Amino acid sequence: MTGGAGLTGSSGNVEVKSDSISEGSSDFDLESDGSLPFYMLDAYEEFYGPNMGTVYLFGKVKVGSSYQSCCAVVKNMQRCVYAIPDSPLFQTDEMMKLEKDAEDSRISPTDFRKKLHDAASELKNELAKKLLDLNVSAFSMAPVKRNYAFERSDIPAGENYVLKINYPFRDPPLSADLKGETFCALLGTHSSALELFLVKRKIKGPSWLSVSNFSICPAPQRVSWCKFEVIVNAPKDIRVSASTKKTVDIPQVVVTAISLKTIINEKQNVNEIVSASVVCCNKAKIDTPVKDSEWKSPGMLSHFTVVRKLVGGIFPMGFTKVAADKNSKAGSNVLSIEGRLFLDAYFGTCMLKLACLTLF
Repeated sequence: MTGGAGLTGSSGNVEVKSDSISEGSSDFDLESDGSLPFYMLDAYEEFYGPNMGTVYLFGKVKVGSSYQSCCAVVKNMQRCVYAIPDSPLFQTDEMMKLEKDAEDSRISPTDFRKKLHDAASELKNELAKKLLDLNVSAFSMAPVKRNYAFERSDIPAGENYVLKINYPFRDPPLSADLKGETFCALLGTHSSALELFLVKRKIKGPSWLSVSNFSICPAPQRVSWCKFEVIVNAPKDIRVSASTKKTVDIPQVVVTAISLKTIINEKQNVNEIVSASVVCCNKAKIDTPVKDSEWKSPGMLSHFTVVRKLVGGIFPMGFTKVAADKNSKAGSNVLSIEGRLFLDAYFGTCMLKLACLTLF
């Protein structure tokens, strides 16, 4: 996209200009606070490379009067590790008194947090050395209370203070069995970015999300085939949306089923695709069944078949006429392609136009 985006005050619209959109410009249907209602359908995590830990959300946004595909790129995900103190450092009488004073507002929250950090200083110093050994230069630590309710006997059950450690996903993970002089276990060392995102944002499946502080990705920098793409630099800028007028309806999706026919290339001993058939439902519902009457509505279903000529071979005599007659009677499209490269190019172009979820 070129030209960036401009928020239009309280009107709830953001103008998006793009060379790749045939309409030339479209309007995101925003909430009054400027957040983008985003219906999430699927998610993916980058496991390797320079973008390791980046989370990609795929779904639908309302643009004008219709819903369009959109990818939300969530950057700056942080690892979240919990260090279990080797002894209950925070369960002293003095600490319990400090907690009571903080609850009764006899000491400020800032002073209380400072006391917690002072009590955890040895634990923090030891773990800082472990992180620096892994060349992790940017990290944060904070004592927090967490409940443990699982089977490990070396970890105290119930609610206790632990040390929460955050650092970027691009840095290597701490060893899962690492122990030290001041801590007996580490939890969450190998949790994936996608798992942390879904758990911390309390996302339980396809649902409406509210995306704040997003920027529109320029077309040359896009990483998805979605019609729109936005970048979110902080995971906390995404939350499960409260019910509003804009999030009542569940967007319909485009679903495609593909059937491939192959033969074995005896010279190269590989499978080659000779035909591909596609059936596309343009208005699939994900929350309720599609009524029988709706299947026959105009624009509901479309389908086509692509057949290629084998190397050194010809189509059967009269094939073109038979295909044309069947197309005319059945309303389908059977297309003949000269070679494998043409089939690949044509089929790929058709699938891009569908912009759909694909079922093989």
